[in-house]
Amino acid sequence: IGKILVMKHALTKQTVSMQSIRDWLTQHPDQVQSILNQDASYVFFNLLSKSDVYGAEHVPLTPRRSLAVDKHFIPLGAPVWLDTSIPQPSEPKVTPFRQLLIAQDVGGAIKGIVRGDVFWGAGSDAEYIAGHMQNRGQYWVLLPRVTA
Repeated sequence: IGKILVMKHALTKQTVSMQSIRDWLTQHPDQVQSILNQDASYVFFNLLSKSDVYGAEHVPLTPRRSLAVDKHFIPLGAPVWLDTSIPQPSEPKVTPFRQLLIAQDVGGAIKGIVRGDVFWGAGSDAEYIAGHMQNRGQYWVLLPRVTA
């Protein structure tokens, strides 16, 4: 819904984050449903008795190791080497992030070969990173030669 709020001039492209979106929604409770209804990617969650978070691959997601992808371009279960940087709630503000992840989920906003979304986990640090992550990077999909 960040794009919708930017188009409505409620937020700017430079200030949009999970936190600024949440603040705006809190300040405008009468507009929440209208805004959510405009977002085709709005996700409805089911409450589960398990504490794990499951992705499209139907296995528990691992913080900082699970990646959501467009499965038209990257197969679920594929290992992906990611080289990017991540925002930090403490100094320094941005740190390198170079890790092997596994494509285990999909997302409504993840369209195309150059998109991905790391599952950061739970807690205030994970929330900060997820809410502010807009960094560019590179990734390499690691496939056996017979399927590459």
